[in-house]
Amino acid sequence: MAGIDRIYGTQKDYIELKRWLLENEKPIRCVVAWSSISGDEYADVLPSNLLYKEDGYRDGVRAIASFTDEIDKWLMAECPLKFVLDRLEVQYPNGI
Repeated sequence: MAGIDRIYGTQKDYIELKRWLLENEKPIRCVVAWSSISGDEYADVLPSNLLYKEDGYRDGVRAIASFTDEIDKWLMAECPLKFVLDRLEVQYPNGI
């Protein structure tokens, strides 16, 4: 199941999230593929690997990342960044 549709923010938000992830992340066990033969497949994923490319954005709001449910749960518990927590609250109004 997919997690947050996307996190949007400014380039400053992107840099802040990237810095926080690189300092605090751990591998998160996530569903990465589904096959009717083998069922769900899992892998350990570093959340920073799911950030979109920096691409030289400077102004305006842009897509920053799209995470899985498992990473969303971890972010809810660990991430102090308001724009991330606000997006999680919109995505999961009744919690995960």
